[in-house]
Amino acid sequence: MTEHKTVLFVGSEGMGCGDDELGATLMATFLDTLSQFNGLLSHAIFVNAGAKLTVAGSPVLEQLRQLEQLGVKLLTCGTSLSHFGIKDELAVGSVSNMVAIIETLSKAERIIRP
Repeated sequence: MTEHKTVLFVGSEGMGCGDDELGATLMATFLDTLSQFNGLLSHAIFVNAGAKLTVAGSPVLEQLRQLEQLGVKLLTCGTSLSHFGIKDELAVGSVSNMVAIIETLSKAERIIRP
């Protein structure tokens, strides 16, 4: 069984609840700052509205590409992409399914949910 240190689980476009604009700013800053912790994350999983962050035109695409270059495996829920009609627009990482998502989460030592 392969061990995963820390997995990032993103279920929305923003961080926290309340002001959407502030949430988007906080998410961008959070993802940018994560790159300073090289080796912390093994995977980042994007579901529901969080899947929108991994497609063309995303305001955090550069931050996600940087994490991917650091070896973080980016998995985006295919059902979420299909629901929003953006499956063909995936720009970073790979399309995943619930089996792979559950396997990844179950092997994680820690799960971060911004």
